Amino acid sequence: MERALTFAGYEVQHTWGEGAHNGKHGTAIFPDAMRYLWKGWPEPIKTGVSRNQMLTDILVPNEGWQLVGEGYRLSEGLSANAKGEVFFTDGPAGKLWKVDLDNKLSRVDGKTAQIADGLKGNSSIVANNGNSYLTSSSRDANEQSDVWLIRPNGKKVKVDTGIMLASGLALSPDQTLLYVADKRSHWVYSFSIKPDGTLANKQKYYWLHSPDTADDAGADGLKTDRDGRLYVATRMGIQVCDQAGRVNVILPTPNGNVSNICFGGPNFDRLYATCGDKVYQRKLNVKGANAWDKPNKPTAPRL
Repeated sequence: MERALTFAGYEVQHTWGEGAHNGKHGTAIFPDAMRYLWKGWPEPIKTGVSRNQMLTDILVPNEGWQLVGEGYRLSEGLSANAKGEVFFTDGPAGKLWKVDLDNKLSRVDGKTAQIADGLKGNSSIVANNGNSYLTSSSRDANEQSDVWLIRPNGKKVKVDTGIMLASGLALSPDQTLLYVADKRSHWVYSFSIKPDGTLANKQKYYWLHSPDTADDAGADGLKTDRDGRLYVATRMGIQVCDQAGRVNVILPTPNGNVSNICFGGPNFDRLYATCGDKVYQRKLNVKGANAWDKPNKPTAPRL
């Protein structure tokens, strides 16, 4: 416990004692413990510096979550365009919103185009080469879901089946891998993308944490940054994984909810999150990997 608290950046002192299991040692150090707890009052408590290297790498000092908008029935469907403008839906209200580069909100009215007729889509992504991938789930909880490839000419090819509830999708920065979240388990699956766009080498790759109140992580929206980290919207917050498949960081949101995420802003260094009736953003020290950009190869992971 001492090592965990020190690693997390807490100010901590462990005083060893001798003797049997009794209250003598605790009584002896109690005055010092009280002086420690109340030192500096009424000044606010200051956070320490974590030794978690990923936190240092991705977070900007003194930059926290900022409210973008609130009062939605259910904010969802985050995406960004090439300018860095961000879009999301208020699904039950049937409204589409745009967040401009100054984080100002406006309603969007436009035309729709259907790209996956006959499929009950959950999440989709379009690769640099024009191929689209879509997760399609049944309304029947006992049926497993599918992953589809939709070619630029509109042809649909089922490329995977068997994930319990396939939800979010993301591409690796070099677009050689497709990641698919399973909302009903702890896993994010990894697939190799073959030259023809179909998938191979399916494996459970990213193991996610879940709260004590649930048997699954509730993974939904996925995004990658240009350095190859995977960001996953889950019940516990946004879990950030290294390329080796390990969760290194969990970023909680202000209201404890998150369903979808995306990178946006002029430099794609702002992480946006739909959180029920609210939408938040925070500036990070990384840039998002955009599916429409030329693929880039991140530095190989270190174990």
